[in-house]
Amino acid sequence: MVYFVAAFEDINDSQPGRFMLFLMNKYKLLQLNSLAVIAALAGMSLYTARGQDITWGGATTITGDANLINTDPVDALLPNGNYNSPIGNNGSGNATPTSLTADGVTFNAATTVSSSSVSDGKISLTASGGNFLSYGNNNGGYPTSGSASAAFAAVQTAGGLYASSTALTGTITISASVLIAGDVYDVQIFNFSNDGVNESTLFTSGSSSVVLEDNNGAGVNPATYLGQYATGVFTATGSAETIDFANATGGYTPVIGAINVENVTPTPEPSTCGLMALGALAVAGLYRRQRQPA
Repeated sequence: MVYFVAAFEDINDSQPGRFMLFLMNKYKLLQLNSLAVIAALAGMSLYTARGQDITWGGATTITGDANLINTDPVDALLPNGNYNSPIGNNGSGNATPTSLTADGVTFNAATTVSSSSVSDGKISLTASGGNFLSYGNNNGGYPTSGSASAAFAAVQTAGGLYASSTALTGTITISASVLIAGDVYDVQIFNFSNDGVNESTLFTSGSSSVVLEDNNGAGVNPATYLGQYATGVFTATGSAETIDFANATGGYTPVIGAINVENVTPTPEPSTCGLMALGALAVAGLYRRQRQPA
């Protein structure tokens, strides 16, 4: 029995683990069934969701394919939607929405588009205080290079959403239907617009936020002004994930470009797998013992 206690102290030095040890010491829960349940819970508690606020990394200049995460794609969205829709056609150069694939990640065109809502059914954007407008990049687009393939450049060139008013605010929602409680996810936002104006957009989740510039240099030379992206991480808790966005500078409207969501849940450590397996074996042993005739 001492070995069980040592395992809990080493492997699960956490509040759930300490609570289980307290119960063992206070109520002498050393029977096989108690140990089985405790062992299983100890392994599972290592992956208990800690909340769903996104922790954002810093704003980084978009340089190419290496920026794009492709671990286990959940959904990716090109939010500019139907270019000839009610949200306008600002330099996009396409008559219908088109899905684009880069590095194994398919960015879906929006299937629902209005002046206040854009969605592909999994990732949705809603606006208040103004209307959505679509934009494309008609000043040469994102440049292909040794770092940026033609497919990656096409995703950036496809554009995104901007607003009819600097006062517009809104929310990005990742549907709970595509999230698994307890799994870890990365969400990426790429903001690139080669229109000669440098819009700055604030993205916020809980107490963590990041500001992205879509034309970091306020020029029309795409070889120099490549926009910015950020990656955030969160643990799903069974509900939808939301990100608020707003204008960050006061002079221009918010901009939202391509969005990518990836499942990046780590593989369990061997010690955790062993502990959970031990619990399962103990439960099986208890079941067999209880089925034996007296």
